[in-house]
Amino acid sequence: MVRAYKYAPDFSDACLRRMDGSLPFPFLPEAAQRTPWASELGVVAMSLAAAAWLLLVVGTSWSLRTKLVAALPGLTTLALAAALALATVDPGLSADDDVSMWILLTPEVAALAAIAAILAWQPELDERTLARVLVVAWGTTAFGAVHLVVEYAFMLAFSDANWDTPPLTGSVTVATLVVAAVLTLRMALHPSPVPGSTNHPSPAVHPYS
Repeated sequence: MVRAYKYAPDFSDACLRRMDGSLPFPFLPEAAQRTPWASELGVVAMSLAAAAWLLLVVGTSWSLRTKLVAALPGLTTLALAAALALATVDPGLSADDDVSMWILLTPEVAALAAIAAILAWQPELDERTLARVLVVAWGTTAFGAVHLVVEYAFMLAFSDANWDTPPLTGSVTVATLVVAAVLTLRMALHPSPVPGSTNHPSPAVHPYS
């Protein structure tokens, strides 16, 4: 981009093969480009992201119907992680058997439905709890189709030196997970009374009362 999209020297054969390779996780890699444990670690990261959301939902005192709907983003992300885990160990699958974008869209659609249900059925939700919900939802759905398309377009703006995958594609997903985790940890370490949560601090009792 700095050189006005002029490349020098010419790309090597290895570079051309890499740029014509497969998309990063959660898409299946080409057999020749599979890095040991890369897909497996991606599945673990996706599972942890789903677990973060489910723990948030379980730790609240929301109504049962709210919890059932709110659990959907975590459950759909876990289901997607399970499907990808099976795909990574299936020798019969190749990069041509990519996961459908419609399936990758389900966690984000579920997150929108969950947030709408929470706002509608838990009117006592305060700003701090809402912020925590939005941050964790943002991280949990980091592997969703919308996130992936936005990242692809963002990285493509920095370099058109690609055929399938712009350089450094995947770094935005990693940054999303890290930032969401840091913000969630920060809010957890600085708790405040939350009407929609079961983790209320004990009221102070004067020793002479």
